[in-house]
Amino acid sequence: MERSRALDLGADDVLSIPFESAELFARIRAQLREKAPDDRLRSEVRDARRKEHEAEAALAAIATQKESGKQRWWALWIVIVLSVVGAGIAVRNAQVSSKSNAKLALQVETLHSEILSERHLLERVQKTREAGGQELSDSVKKQP
Repeated sequence: MERSRALDLGADDVLSIPFESAELFARIRAQLREKAPDDRLRSEVRDARRKEHEAEAALAAIATQKESGKQRWWALWIVIVLSVVGAGIAVRNAQVSSKSNAKLALQVETLHSEILSERHLLERVQKTREAGGQELSDSVKKQP
């Protein structure tokens, strides 16, 4: 009665007292043989879970790396766009500066030509004075 009650309560095996040590050791070996497949299965499940966690970690790392790679590409595109815009601004400034320099050179040339014109005018005035002074002296000489 006690044996069936112990088995009903969840015992794997029951041994009555008095017992022989050979029977005790045989029952222990039998329990270990029955337990060995369960232990292997538990170990395989533990290994499978560990590998699953490693795979998830690797996948997360790859996803992070991929996202990081995307961020690098975006950063590269932004740098390229900013470089192109900067180059465009530099070219535009060079064109404006070139036009300003051309206008300035034209104004300097115009001023220079006006200065030459004034110099020529002064020379003409001087010649005219000399010629007028000469005519005046000639007319004074002609008068008796």
